Amino acid sequence: IDRAVALYLSLFAEDPEDNTAVKSLVAIYETSGRRGDLLELKRRQIRAAKSTPRKVALLREAALLQRELGDDAGCVDTLRDALTLDPRDQGIVEELVRQFESARRFDDLATLLADQATRAEGAGERGPAAELWTRAAQVAESKLADQDGAIEHYRKVIALEPSIPALDALARLSSARGDNAGAADHLEHLRALVDAGVRPSNSLRLADALLAAGKGDAARKCLEETVQSDPGAEAVRARLAGI
Repeated sequence: IDRAVALYLSLFAEDPEDNTAVKSLVAIYETSGRRGDLLELKRRQIRAAKSTPRKVALLREAALLQRELGDDAGCVDTLRDALTLDPRDQGIVEELVRQFESARRFDDLATLLADQATRAEGAGERGPAAELWTRAAQVAESKLADQDGAIEHYRKVIALEPSIPALDALARLSSARGDNAGAADHLEHLRALVDAGVRPSNSLRLADALLAAGKGDAARKCLEETVQSDPGAEAVRARLAGI
């Protein structure tokens, strides 16, 4: 085996595009469990690669080998190198997401998602951009306890497209910060989007936010309009009677 490896390596050194030599080396390394040698071969192929797509593909293969070898940090570095060459490669992005989640590197995860959202937005891809901003917001809130970051990201979502979850989150986060007027504004927008069956509960939230913001007349008007459109909304009727 060692003689065969030496022969194929010499052929590879003469011509890194020699597919026969490469396939033979890969077969030997995989069969004998020589993952480290296989990784080194990938690195030599990367250095010799003449096209960007080929280099990106090899970097992805090398990253997966590093992961198998337990070198998670090296895997991430290699994936980042690949992403530098092809910043919109979704396969690389999702592999980085998995690596960051596994390592609990949530700052890096939020940065990655925000960067991809910005790139998607710049390419005019409003739907994918909104989805990525939403993911970035969820990481900021649930993993980093960064309410300001979450609010910033959710605002970018609703600037791109109407989003019930984003508006709901903005209302909730604004209320938690004591920004009752801001919460009311988001709930007002949400009111126009939700289904009729959900509107009474939304109206109750809106009325509470308006009352907390010192806007009693607006709260009463909100509840009255809801009762008029849905006479069976008993909870809304009871809340109106209590104002």
